Amino acid sequence: MEKPGVPPPALLIGAALTQLALGRRKRPRRRLLRRVLGGGAALAGGALFVGGVGQLFLRGTTVDPRAPEESSELVTDGLYRVSRNPVYLGDVLLLLGLAIGQGKLVSFLPVAAFAALIDRRQIPAEEAALRARFGSEFERYAESVPRWV
Repeated sequence: MEKPGVPPPALLIGAALTQLALGRRKRPRRRLLRRVLGGGAALAGGALFVGGVGQLFLRGTTVDPRAPEESSELVTDGLYRVSRNPVYLGDVLLLLGLAIGQGKLVSFLPVAAFAALIDRRQIPAEEAALRARFGSEFERYAESVPRWV
């Protein structure tokens, strides 16, 4: 399988910058409910991101999404017991929190684009590398834990 061209962190930053550009208002109207919901989603996303990356780091396996074939261990516990991709789920929640906070429908477009690119390009490439590296262990894991949630 062909490797994706753009690293996920660059996609995340690009999506966030696009949201900021699309969501600009001359006079910002911040509603308390939007702030609370958006902030909650962003905090949950940040926790998933940090927790997922931290778990990989502590296990001594690669955290580089461009090199999944360098994984030294298949991490299946902690956050990875609930989602095969807690880092990407965290990224989506961060973007979702920003979109909610902006309160403009157009701000949700980069969230959808980011999720679609990750789901259709990045994750399949990572899963192919993990399948090749860990074989039936990865297959069992993939059958029992959802890709997202």
